[in-house]
Amino acid sequence: MDTITIGAKDKKPKLTNLKRFNNAMAKGYKITDADASRDVLQFIAANGYDVSIQGLDVKILGRRSTSFLGSKSPVVFLDDTPLPDFSFLLGYSMSRVDEIYINKSGYGGGAEAHNGIIRIYTKKTFGGPGRTKINSQSFLVKNGFEKLKLFANPKYTSYSDEGFTDFGTIHWEPNVETDEKGIFKFSIPNYYVKTVKVVIEGIATDGQIISETKIIEIP
Repeated sequence: MDTITIGAKDKKPKLTNLKRFNNAMAKGYKITDADASRDVLQFIAANGYDVSIQGLDVKILGRRSTSFLGSKSPVVFLDDTPLPDFSFLLGYSMSRVDEIYINKSGYGGGAEAHNGIIRIYTKKTFGGPGRTKINSQSFLVKNGFEKLKLFANPKYTSYSDEGFTDFGTIHWEPNVETDEKGIFKFSIPNYYVKTVKVVIEGIATDGQIISETKIIEIP
């Protein structure tokens, strides 16, 4: 009797969004449970882009320059909706993602896509047999964190009256980092006051919370 060898090929998951827009020109990834431990920004960084995070500011930059003008960032879509900035992707778990298409050439995306196109498609869990059952209580958070905004001083009518002396705010620095000796510098507008109260709040490198108030005389 002749020997019969039976071989099996691994069947790759089918990409369901391959025919949308120009996804056929991109490299498509079907996200599996093995990817759930990462977030989207880590996945993008592992697939050809440099990702930097400073506070709530997120930058995604191409590793090869394709133009002397314009942004070096790719165009990023979430369920075919363009993201005006990338802060929305902070901590965005891969467990929520179904497919990602990365088109580094930006083909078909116009002039704005010269550093590539990234399309992220989330899992559809609404209705049907695959619906996810949620047993936990839901809460609506109305006053969450916002992006850092530039401090703008109100236009006081006087900088010498008692109201400004007791309650006026001269300046605010949301992010201050010290050097290796614990020294930092900052500047404030000159309102010709003799003393200022400086409130310092933050977290030390060992996790200790800092909260101090200093009175500084201005020569």
